[in-house]
Amino acid sequence: WDTHLKEIYPIDHQGMFAMFTKGNVAYIQENHHYEATATPTTSGQDVDARTRGRIESLAKLLHQPKEQVFRVLPCVGWKYLPRQSSIAFVFEVQPRPIGAPVSLQRLLFNADPRPELGDKFRLALGLSKCIAQMHMVQWVCLC
Repeated sequence: WDTHLKEIYPIDHQGMFAMFTKGNVAYIQENHHYEATATPTTSGQDVDARTRGRIESLAKLLHQPKEQVFRVLPCVGWKYLPRQSSIAFVFEVQPRPIGAPVSLQRLLFNADPRPELGDKFRLALGLSKCIAQMHMVQWVCLC
């Protein structure tokens, strides 16, 4: 992944996403900020063992086959990017999308032209089904 992962700079209302292609397959890179703490064995250039275990468990969970209603992309890997102080998760996208990923907030409020009301209702229904499925299998809970 080293040659494909990019430095991503946050865009207002967008998040930390980038898209790339490797071997004719489309991928989305999602970065999450992580400040590595220096220890005698890592020098701040690596992820500590506890965090590494949690990240690997999350990546494995996100990689598992899921029903279509979940709308969760399969995670194919992750990498710590020390220069950007972030962890990059890589998701495979099939079929290949047209254009770059955008956040829901940007789509609904900044898109030109803005989605029609019927499109917003269909999107809300799809999101609510996805969240309901995640609650049903206890992926998320309201605390």
